[in-house]
Amino acid sequence: MSRYVFDTSALIAYIENEAGADEVEKLLVKAIDRKSELFISVVSLIEVFYISAKEQGFDNSARAH
Repeated sequence: MSRYVFDTSALIAYIENEAGADEVEKLLVKAIDRKSELFISVVSLIEVFYISAKEQGFDNSARAH
């Protein structure tokens, strides 16, 4: 089984539909189908939350995540 580690930029690209979002989506689908495993560090999750909070305001980012 393939294993992948997402970094902050991969998640932001997916969330904001930027370049590479399609690749991230393919990996998410593979993980849902149990054909791969995905990992992300707590630090990356915090960075995604911080970036979202900074761009959208704290109230919106807290609801989105």
